[in-house]
Amino acid sequence: MKPKPQAPRVKQLERENAQLRQELEKARYVIEVQKNLASHGADGLVGERREQLMEAVEELSKNVGVKLACESLSYAAPVFTAGASAVTGS
Repeated sequence: MKPKPQAPRVKQLERENAQLRQELEKARYVIEVQKNLASHGADGLVGERREQLMEAVEELSKNVGVKLACESLSYAAPVFTAGASAVTGS
């Protein structure tokens, strides 16, 4: 039996669909972390706020990577990596 001519297109669309689903899950996770961070409010001390941001970026980076986590929370990646190195002693 001969494969249908649309079969390659269907496979391509299925791959694209799977990729978009993964990106959607990342976006949902980013939004959830942003909501949690916002619920803590910005009235804390500067040091406390920085610590909250660092924790949020660290949590988020496990699922979406450091760059996207920092961009999503408007936090500079070099600051995060330097802060994380200071915390871990690396």
